[in-house]
Amino acid sequence: MENWTHVSKALPVFYVPVICMAESTIPGEELYKTCGVLHECLGFFVFNEDGEPDTELRAVKFWKHME
Repeated sequence: MENWTHVSKALPVFYVPVICMAESTIPGEELYKTCGVLHECLGFFVFNEDGEPDTELRAVKFWKHME
């Protein structure tokens, strides 16, 4: 995945919006692309597959800066 950073390699600056690849809740879909921010205590806050703010923390696997 070009220009994507795995969360085990580095994390974005807190509260700076980034593009994320997060675990999906849709059966058969492994990851979905969304935007989010890294909160210093809670982890990544992202939007769900419908574009609504997610009420649960999702596991973000990759991230990249917005272009």
